Amino acid sequence: MRLKRLRFAVMFIMVAVWFLTAGCSSNDDATGDAVPMKQGEGEIESSVILERSLIEPPVADVKQVAPGDVVISVNGKELKRSELQSKLRHKMNLQKNRIPADQRQLIEEGIRKQLIENFIMRTVLADEADSRNITANQEEIEKETSQIRSRLPSDKKLEDYFRENDIRDEDIALGIRVSKLVRMEAGQNPAPTQKEISRFYNENKERFTKGESVHVRHILLAINAGDDDETRAAKKAKIDDIRKQLLEGADFARMAALYSDCPSKARGGDLGIININQMVEPIEQAAFSQKVHEIGEVISTEYGHHVIEVLERHPARTVKLEDVKESIVRFLEQEREADAFERMTMRLRQNAEIIRYEK
Repeated sequence: MRLKRLRFAVMFIMVAVWFLTAGCSSNDDATGDAVPMKQGEGEIESSVILERSLIEPPVADVKQVAPGDVVISVNGKELKRSELQSKLRHKMNLQKNRIPADQRQLIEEGIRKQLIENFIMRTVLADEADSRNITANQEEIEKETSQIRSRLPSDKKLEDYFRENDIRDEDIALGIRVSKLVRMEAGQNPAPTQKEISRFYNENKERFTKGESVHVRHILLAINAGDDDETRAAKKAKIDDIRKQLLEGADFARMAALYSDCPSKARGGDLGIININQMVEPIEQAAFSQKVHEIGEVISTEYGHHVIEVLERHPARTVKLEDVKESIVRFLEQEREADAFERMTMRLRQNAEIIRYEK
């Protein structure tokens, strides 16, 4: 598997969004859902993956005198300087509060170059889709739009997102058409073999390893910023008494329901499965050191006083191949689509008539 190549890939929900939101990319590797990943890893969201040639474009012809307002011509289609400047101003306005003054010129030039590269890629891919009579219908556009909406933060409106990034239906349609192009290119490759699946699994065992975890419940008496010393002392005495009752056999779930200030009281104090580096340090240390069903010492954190009980302990383990086989197959297929996209874009750029004009 060529993980190194995928580190050069820029992955987005769809190609149209990438074309119009350059500068907000993600370079994470991916291995598919249902695989116990390290934090930050996940499944490729789209079969369309933009490859290294976008970052390192080939040199095009340059003429000394541009025809009118033209910056670049690709297969006879022109990007005008006025249109480029309009898009550049829009991009810079979106970033103006996050760009240090001493870096503004450098960032502006970088965005300008990227917008030109976006135009090249849009053009050669749209031309190829046209030549193969590949289309996107309204139902497909609406479905893709719905998927974009589902990935936005809850406080972000789709209309605002589209307006900020200058995204229109025609851009979404192009993303769909390019996805179909990639599938056509990759469709010539056979499905991953059992040998390939096993090799990927064996070469990436660390990706299929689940760390140690514990199932924990707790009772919390919260400390508030306005509590005076007398109140704090009373709460400490109360949690000590609760722990004493638990040691004498009181029902933990009932005590949590009666006294805990944590929302988990509705579940008898159950916090579920806890992994390393997931909880505040004092709770984590106790959870991973206490014996199962032992009532631990009172723990004090910035949230208040806690008593915890470990219900189960799960040692680190490697997930079996049969449990992640489908996810590996999906990832290998997506990697092949990445390869197909790379081959296709290299071919299209090499065969395109690209003329860059000097300022």
